[in-house]
Amino acid sequence: MCVVSLWDQDDLRKSQRESILPRIDMKAPLTKLKFKKQPMCELLHDRPAEHFTFRRDKWLFVSTQADEDFNEYHFEIVEFFSSPASTVDWLAHLSEKGWFDAADFCAMIHRFREATDSFGGL
Repeated sequence: MCVVSLWDQDDLRKSQRESILPRIDMKAPLTKLKFKKQPMCELLHDRPAEHFTFRRDKWLFVSTQADEDFNEYHFEIVEFFSSPASTVDWLAHLSEKGWFDAADFCAMIHRFREATDSFGGL
């Protein structure tokens, strides 16, 4: 279950924040995000997904090996979900792109939700 609390971080001492907020290593495996299941690459089904990528007019979650050429838009999944503010910032950033297809991105998020068994968090 994911619980998001909002507070003024200035009200909490740094030591208190560090004991409350989880630390996320940006280079750590996606499993650090505590999904119920490890999402697998939509192209190389035997590899863990590590990136959201837009290629050939479609959003996918893929492994580093599947996205080696990085010739289209991509970013790390752990970066997208590293904090509530990061997720909001990424969504706002993407919405500013003229080529961004929100319906297709949301379709990928639905597949990702199923792949990680992320139901019941609301």
